[in-house]
Amino acid sequence: MILSKRALLLTVLLSSVLCVAWYSSPSPTGVGDVLVQGLVTVITSTQIINSTLATSTTTSTTSSTTSVTSTSTTTTATSTSFSATATTSITNSTTSTSTSYTDTATLSSTTLTTATIPLTSSTTLTSTSLSTTTLVKLPSCLIATATFGSELAPEVQFLRDFRDNEILRTAAGSGFMVAFNAWYYSFSPGVAVYLSTHFVERTVMKGVLYPLVGILKLSSMTFTAASAVPELAALLSGLVASSLIGAFYLGLPLSLLRGRVRRLRALGAQRMLERLFALMLVGGMSLFLVGELFSLSLLLMVSSVVIILSTLFLSATFTSGRLAKKLQFL
Repeated sequence: MILSKRALLLTVLLSSVLCVAWYSSPSPTGVGDVLVQGLVTVITSTQIINSTLATSTTTSTTSSTTSVTSTSTTTTATSTSFSATATTSITNSTTSTSTSYTDTATLSSTTLTTATIPLTSSTTLTSTSLSTTTLVKLPSCLIATATFGSELAPEVQFLRDFRDNEILRTAAGSGFMVAFNAWYYSFSPGVAVYLSTHFVERTVMKGVLYPLVGILKLSSMTFTAASAVPELAALLSGLVASSLIGAFYLGLPLSLLRGRVRRLRALGAQRMLERLFALMLVGGMSLFLVGELFSLSLLLMVSSVVIILSTLFLSATFTSGRLAKKLQFL
């Protein structure tokens, strides 16, 4: 009995020593280490869970999305089949019997292709263009307006229409009017103011302007007759107007003066002047032709002025000489 108690006590002590030694051994797969690691993991996991539960994170996200382009998705399924045949042959040498086994395996592969087709929205911008045309009022006939009392007078309307609708529609006429306006409007405002306040002078000026209106009507008729060729029409109407104006406004007064003053009757001086003006006219016509061929506006302006002035003075010289001879016999 005593021996059995001692044996039991010795067994317990030995077991305790073995347990302690076994537990403290460095084996990586020991049960003690596993238990300890399990307890540590449980404790760590509990702490992480507790700390996670104790932390609260609030995230507020505001998303604003504006969709402009719509997208259409098309899915295409493509099926590809692969067929493989495996043949197994077993031969029995004893009975000379050949048995063949054939296994067929079919592999199916399905490919899904997704195509995304963007739908482009087209925006059409309509641009409205406003075109504003400003009509520039041409200078009025100041002396004629002051003489006849209004721009609506028939004589003033005719002069304005002849200038705007016929002469200014040609290159030669426009070039001449540039030079004419520079000369005419250098003195016409003062004359118009004077006539508007003096009745007698205004009445006399009407008598002076009536022949001019008649001459320009003949010139307008010439322009209309040759209107198929506008530049030629402008040239012919200019020749008619300048020759008649020179003969009437310069030739008649000069013929009266030459008929009374003997020193002005010299035929040699008259012939020399006629030749000079004739040469000027020929030169002006040559320049006019060159200007028309090469569309030279400056040359057209100079040539038109030379033609008008040479024709005017040539007509005045010729008319005064012929009428002076007639007056000598009266």
